[in-house]
Order: sequence, then structure tokens, then C-alpha cells
Amino acid sequence: MALKRIDTSAPVTPTTERVVENVEDTVTHSSQDNAVDTTAEQNIAPAQDDVSEQRVMPTDDGTDLIAEVESNIPEHVVSGDDDDLVTSHFQAAASLPEIIQLLNTLAPIFKATIVCPGPHAAPEKQLEAITRMSQASVDLANRIVAETEALELDPCWAKSQAVQSITAQVVSEEWVNKAIIEGITAGKAGNEPSLPIINSAQLMSQIRPVLTLPAIGMPEPSQTGLAVGLMSVLSVLGVELDRYARAVNAHCPLATVDVDALLQQLSVFMIELTEDLVPILLKADPEATESQLQQQLIKDAGQLLVPVWSVVRSSVYSSLKDEPEKALAMLQSADFEFGVPLTFIKERLRTTLSQVVSTSAYALSLRRGAAS
Repeated sequence: MALKRIDTSAPVTPTTERVVENVEDTVTHSSQDNAVDTTAEQNIAPAQDDVSEQRVMPTDDGTDLIAEVESNIPEHVVSGDDDDLVTSHFQAAASLPEIIQLLNTLAPIFKATIVCPGPHAAPEKQLEAITRMSQASVDLANRIVAETEALELDPCWAKSQAVQSITAQVVSEEWVNKAIIEGITAGKAGNEPSLPIINSAQLMSQIRPVLTLPAIGMPEPSQTGLAVGLMSVLSVLGVELDRYARAVNAHCPLATVDVDALLQQLSVFMIELTEDLVPILLKADPEATESQLQQQLIKDAGQLLVPVWSVVRSSVYSSLKDEPEKALAMLQSADFEFGVPLTFIKERLRTTLSQVVSTSAYALSLRRGAAS
């Protein structure tokens, strides 16, 4: 089946050291901190635009959830009509077996339902959550392709199955964040929390700066895999950085968070870092290819970025809420670039990813030594 289009110098100023001191505690209590950070964000961030809520008709008790999901997939999601401008969210591309595409697309969505509505929610509520996220993911994928065409970009991955797994990840992360905020708000009011509403248009505006990065928007044909890896990591981060920038601006209007510059800096850094580390892995395993290893390292760097960013976010949000004057001094200090402690983030990523690489290479040498 052919693919079709898819629509931050006073003595009391907190510095990077303060951020570093919080690393172990933040990583150890990541789940708790995520809820605390979200609470802080709820208190300091400006309200987002409301979106009209679309309800899915509840199912009868005892209905098979999987069968019900299949029967409620919108027609535009599974359409094979060549005239349809919407590429199926579940449609397979020749480069991947259909079942792998389904796993890549649906796993983030089902993961998000564990948080909201929860594993013990009624089947009809689980169905509604799955359907909402799936529809938002389809719409975001459509918007990405339309945006790349409007900006005259040429990312060949945008019309492949890769964009579908990326948008599913972005939507699922947004779902969890909004679910926590809405749950806290409803709890304070003594109400039952409602399922989140995902605004795909807003998500598109938040990840638009990622699309214009040269390595993503105009990659060389041989760098498509790298572009997909960077898009996967930076699109989720782009949404988070936009949220962070609005929170900082709400409490410290004089502080500046340059999201575009941060994304550009991190994109270049991750490419250069992985290029430096690939030779170590190639020496350990000459059968691997450079492109395969770099793509994997980009993915690993993205996973390591999560706890690093959690440390930074926790420190800043805490100051914004309790000591806004000190927060402003911190955000304008020499330790912060573009609104974040960029050097700290880079060095933490470099150190940890280098440890992963060296340990992996050493472990492989031991394994092969024992086998010979």
C-alpha cells in the first residue's frame, strides 16, 4: 500500500552547583518529583487555551476493549483510498513489518493510560482515553507533514511510519502531564478528574522549532535515521521547554528562555557527542555500522536527558514558587544560558553517555573473551 500525505550576582544567587546537588535525590524520587513539578507548574504557568471536549460513546459492561477499540477507529485512520490525504495512523510502511509499527505507535498511548485513567478504570473510560490520544496523534502527524510542505522542508521521514510513532510519544507525554494537573485541580475542588483534552494545534506550534533544525528538516539521505532519532527526542523536549518558558515568564518577565536556541544547541551537541563516541563502539564491534550506532546513541541520550532535565526543572520551579527574586538572579547568572544551565546539561549528558559506551564496550570484550 503506497504511503499518502499525513495532515533563565548576588552572593545568595543559586547557581548550577545547586542544581548538581539535587541530582541524586531527584533521580531517586523521579516519580514523586514529576508530580511535585507538575503542581508547581500548575501554580506558576499561564492557563492554556481550552479545547472543546469530544466524548466517545461508552460501551456496555463486559464489552471486549480491544474489539471495541478496533470498531471505534475513525474511518480516516484506516482508509486506504489513494485520494485520502490522511495517512493511516496504523498503516504499515515497507521498511517495517506492520506489527512493529503498531507496537511503536500504540505502546506510548497504552503506557499513558496506566497513569490516566488508570489500570482499574472502566473499559469505556480506557477506550475513550485511547481514542482521544489516537485521534490527536493522527492530527499532529497530519500537521507535521503540512508544516514541512509549507516551510519547504524535505524530511523524507515525515511521510513514513516514523512520524506516527513520534507523534504518539508527544501526545502521550502531554496526556500524562495534563492528567496530573487536572487531577490535582479536581482533587482540591473535591471533584472527579476528567480525561484530558489534547490540543494538537498547540503541540504543533511547540514542536515547530524542531522541524526547522537543519539535521531534522533537511537531512542528507544517509542521515534519515539520525533525523528520526533527533526528532523523537527533541519534539518531546520542545513541548516541555515551551511549557517551562511560559512558567518562567509568568513569574520572571525579565528573564528570557530562548527555546529555539536551546533546541539548536542541544541538536548540535547530541550529534557531535554521538559522533565522538561511535568509534569506541565500532572498535568493540566492527560488525556494527556507524549509522546504526549513532541512531542508538541518540536514543540513549534522549533517555538520559529525562532525569537531567528533571533536576533542572525542579530547581527552577522551586525558586520561582518560593523565591522569585532569587530565581531571577539565578536565571540571569553566568551559569545559565538561554534560560537553563546549559553547560550542566551538556556535561551531565556527556559524562553519563560516555560511561554507558565505555561500559558496553568493556562488557562486550569480556563476553567475547569468555566465549573464545
